[in-house]
Amino acid sequence: VTMEVELLTPESFIINIHDAVGRNLYQNEVFLETGRNILTLELDNFKEGIYYVKLNSRGTNLSGKKLLIHNHEIY
Repeated sequence: VTMEVELLTPESFIINIHDAVGRNLYQNEVFLETGRNILTLELDNFKEGIYYVKLNSRGTNLSGKKLLIHNHEIY
């Protein structure tokens, strides 16, 4: 899964992936540069289900994406 983020200034972010009941299954801090950034998340080990990917900076949710994994496909 990829996420694109465009920034005016460099900044640190925390990426979280939660399941449908709110359990945090993944967390990683990344530093993104000014301009266009492409984040790639490997979800090969995730079971079928609904997941929410959130990108946070300084406690603010900046981006979110809902994912459905079914039959090893991501929608």
